[in-house]
Amino acid sequence: MSVDGAIGSSCPEPILWPWPCAVRRTGGIHELGSGDQILQGDLSASGFDAWWGRVIDTCRDGDTERHVTCGGIHLRLEGRDAESPEAYRLSITSSSIHIAAPTREGHFRGFTTLRQLLRQYGPSGYLPCMDIRDEPVFPERGLMWDISRNRVPTLAALYRLVDLMVECKLNHLQLYTEHTFAYREHREVWKNASPLTAEDVDALSRYCGERHVRLVPNQNSFGHLRPWLKHPRYHHLAECLEEVDTEFGRQVEPFGLCPQEPRARLFLAGLYDELLPHFGGDLFNVGCDETVDLGKGRSAAVCEEKGVGRVYLDFLLQIDDLVRTRGRRMMFWADMMNRYPELIPELPGDAIPLVWDYEADAAFGPHLDRYLDAGLKPWVCPGTGTWNSLGGRLEQGLANMRRAARQGQYHGASGYLVTDWGDNGHWQPMVVSFPAVAAAGAYAWSSREPHRRDLVDAINVHIVSDGNGRMGDILYEMGNLYRLFHLQPFNASTLFHALYHFDQDLHMADAVYGEKDRAGFLRSLEAMNGLRSALSCAMPRCDDGSLCRNEVGMALSGMELACRIALARLDHQGAGVSGLPDPVRQDLGAAVGAFRDVFQATWLHRSRPGGWIDSIRPLELLHAACCSPERVGPAGVIS
Repeated sequence: MSVDGAIGSSCPEPILWPWPCAVRRTGGIHELGSGDQILQGDLSASGFDAWWGRVIDTCRDGDTERHVTCGGIHLRLEGRDAESPEAYRLSITSSSIHIAAPTREGHFRGFTTLRQLLRQYGPSGYLPCMDIRDEPVFPERGLMWDISRNRVPTLAALYRLVDLMVECKLNHLQLYTEHTFAYREHREVWKNASPLTAEDVDALSRYCGERHVRLVPNQNSFGHLRPWLKHPRYHHLAECLEEVDTEFGRQVEPFGLCPQEPRARLFLAGLYDELLPHFGGDLFNVGCDETVDLGKGRSAAVCEEKGVGRVYLDFLLQIDDLVRTRGRRMMFWADMMNRYPELIPELPGDAIPLVWDYEADAAFGPHLDRYLDAGLKPWVCPGTGTWNSLGGRLEQGLANMRRAARQGQYHGASGYLVTDWGDNGHWQPMVVSFPAVAAAGAYAWSSREPHRRDLVDAINVHIVSDGNGRMGDILYEMGNLYRLFHLQPFNASTLFHALYHFDQDLHMADAVYGEKDRAGFLRSLEAMNGLRSALSCAMPRCDDGSLCRNEVGMALSGMELACRIALARLDHQGAGVSGLPDPVRQDLGAAVGAFRDVFQATWLHRSRPGGWIDSIRPLELLHAACCSPERVGPAGVIS
């Protein structure tokens, strides 16, 4: 055996994310020399397009020459009839590196895999020889990121999110919007939110385009419009102006549009005319989920006559007409139409239902089949499970995403869109979502399901570049502390509820924990001490490595505070924080103040200042309950 062969056979197994369809080690090594210096550059930006442009120039005359060398990498146009435009073959021999693909996008996915190999083996001066063939399971693999629950990311934070998507081979980004785009004529709605401006979206669109990520507009258009309808100027558009009981509890402010109000269509048309020109492509997510007040206000009579489903569909069809006349295809959340399967055949044939469910045992299949039977092409939409937590609910999110991938592939879903929400203040920092977003990329791209070690290694090597290999395990273990408790609240972690519902009865359905959970709080504190010790040894070398460490530290501080609050309440027969003995309250008050300061500092590194005041309000109430309980009324209002 040659020396090269001996070295090649002893190389560690590659850490690739997502795992390709087929990887074959061929023996030997490719020594990295001056001709490969192009590998050290940023292959994800304009340099890649320049190299690929040389391929196009070479092939332009009669398409006879289909091969070009760029700084040691051989690009080849091949297999234009491939089923996926993102398919590629990466071949590393002792003398060359070849990437063959039918399109620029396919070459880019191959470059991404090559960079991952270089990241792992490059410091040794060689790459192991291998042959990789790869293509995605789902052609559309997206991330929807909530920017309307207080946190509006800075442009730099959004760029970081796109870079994460590129590493995980996700190709579709939506920013969930209720009121956080700076519409010119609607300043009172967004003036305190630090919204994305048209210039921000234009810059993000360019950044995404250079990295082969499609930035798709998202504007909720029916329900979830409280940020608009609470203002007197928009009251005429609302379904309900009075308080109303819904399946989500009592709504004390206007929530959704009235579909019987003619001016609602004009309102949406104005928003679309301003928003859509800043986005390329032909897709547009109009939302329309959870219209829980429909039929309980101004449309009550017509809903009684025609049925809520018919009234909902009629308005959805009006929205589709607005979207269609602006050259777009409508995407919409499918939860409401799921309730009226008899009406599904009346949906426009090119509309895209987004079938979502965020539970570990979600049943996507029956809903997908109904839309497919009607000739539509639905997407499957799981969730990361990070919202209503501080450190995440990772295993729950992984189970939900895995189930979505399996059922989506089996039933024939056309796309996979993982959602990351920010309910109740968006308390989880961005780094908490990194493992779940990475896993979503693996489930959507690869037929090989990742194990824990795969995900942890990928985070350490490709997401945060931790020289000591600690951050992956830290994020994974922190994300699973929620499992230590006897009872699991719906759609949230026990630690979040202990902090957020600090004065509510422990036996309320949405905030339940009791003496059986005491051991869980104690085990959590012990585990968090271990995680803090590990964090002190972590060495994330990514550009935002220090911030990632600080965000983990902030999340741990909040979870520790939640444990202290819960244990104090259990020690005093379940009393609310405001009813605890003075010394206990004062001690907790100091801890709350310290956490609030840390929370604010980390917030401002990735999120704009607007929304901070609303997000922090529960912490201010908690602080008042600790320090001045006489000022906190029964409704949680500081007098």
